[in-house]
Amino acid sequence: MSIQNIIKGNPLFHDLYESEIQAVLSRCKVQQLAPGEKIFNEGDKGEDLYLILAGKVEIIKNTVLIATLGKAEIFGELILLYEGTRSTDAIAIDHADILILNYQSIIQMYDKNPRAMCIMMLNLSRLLAGRLKKSNFEIKELRLEMSKAKKAA
Repeated sequence: MSIQNIIKGNPLFHDLYESEIQAVLSRCKVQQLAPGEKIFNEGDKGEDLYLILAGKVEIIKNTVLIATLGKAEIFGELILLYEGTRSTDAIAIDHADILILNYQSIIQMYDKNPRAMCIMMLNLSRLLAGRLKKSNFEIKELRLEMSKAKKAA
C-alpha cells in the first residue's frame, strides 16, 4: 500500500484533494524504527506529528500504557494546537515506519492553501473529540469500579 493511500485512511486527511495530499507528503520524511526505540519522551519539546505507516507504537504516561497504535494512526497531533512539551512517551514496539510531519511545514501550508489547512484542523477537532469521548467513557467505567470496590470494602 502506498504512503498516499495510508494517509487517505487517516481521519486527519479526509476530504483533502490528491494535490493537497501530495503537498503534505512533499513536506514529510519517513523514519524506520527498531523495536523499543523511543520516538519522543514526556517533557521533550514537540515539533512533529507522526503517522504510522507500518508497525505499532505505544503511548505511555508514567509507565502506564495509554494506547497502542498501528498502521494509519496518528500521534503527537496536539502539537498543531499547542506548541509545548510532550505529555507522554512514544515507543515503537516492533519494527515500525513512521511518516514525520513537521509543525512549521504544516503551518506554512496555511499561506499556500488555507482550505487544506482548515480541513485538517476541522478533522483534527473531530479526531480529538472522539478521543475525548473515549476517555470520558473509560473514566466513567473506572469510577464505577472504584465505587463498587469502596462499597465492598
